[in-house]
Amino acid sequence: MHEIFQNARVVIGADGSHSIVRKVAMEDKFSHQEVLRHLVELKYQTTGRMQPRGFKEASVDVIKHSRLAFETTSKDQSKPTKPVTLHLFVDQPTYESMRIEDDEGRLKGVFGNSWSLSDLESLAKTDDKIQRVYGQITDHLTEVLLRDGDCQNEQISTLELNVYKSARSAIKFNNKYVLLVGDAESGLVLERGFNKGLKGAAICAQAVSTYFQNENLKDEGMPESFVSYENETLEIFESELRFAKIKNVALNTVEKSLNGSRMVKETSFKMSETSSNASSKVFSSSKWDNGNNADTTSSCIVS
Repeated sequence: MHEIFQNARVVIGADGSHSIVRKVAMEDKFSHQEVLRHLVELKYQTTGRMQPRGFKEASVDVIKHSRLAFETTSKDQSKPTKPVTLHLFVDQPTYESMRIEDDEGRLKGVFGNSWSLSDLESLAKTDDKIQRVYGQITDHLTEVLLRDGDCQNEQISTLELNVYKSARSAIKFNNKYVLLVGDAESGLVLERGFNKGLKGAAICAQAVSTYFQNENLKDEGMPESFVSYENETLEIFESELRFAKIKNVALNTVEKSLNGSRMVKETSFKMSETSSNASSKVFSSSKWDNGNNADTTSSCIVS
């Protein structure tokens, strides 16, 4: 980094969640790391004029499968094909059951080594958790056909929704001031990262402007504007993280309600099935004849 930016006094690392700037200047140290949720993602290409599904269609899918899901679809109708992603919220056991090694010893269900639909069908035969995922995915693909779309190149992978915060947002490294911004500085999920990113970019620009306008460029310490930037980024992260966790609690509540309804349905079905089976059973009961103690047999139907 020093060789590339030899004459720079300030370097801004805005190179994403896997930031090289953070790794080199700040040793990839974090003050906060946490997994909020787990996802299974179905990615495919579709042709035709398929429109994003409406609230009614999405609600039916959620109620039927007792699992939260949402779809993202390109709105650009000018291209012959467009990408679609179905995001399914799953629990950790389901997530882990879909991350196993393939025949070559590589981890499956990850970016670059995803499952195919036929792969998932095979796994679903021996794993009830994967069977639920497979059922929801195949129902979705069937429903796509009803929206004048089709499905090509289906790929299924897993994803953790992580939140993280770099231990430092501003530091002096090799006689240069290094500031992190955006996902290089911290990452949030559940639609809070965009808010955090906009706020961070604005105060970073203000901090750099203040430094060049007012600070003593020969000062060996950390300029006050950069100290303020680091403090403000921490406040923004903590504030947006609270909102993300509130939303996560709400999602957990909905999921518990959906799972409760599913368990009631499954229990009712099993009870009905058991009652139906029992009603057709004929069993023998023994009665003692008071007169001669002879054993007599009678048959009855359980109703």
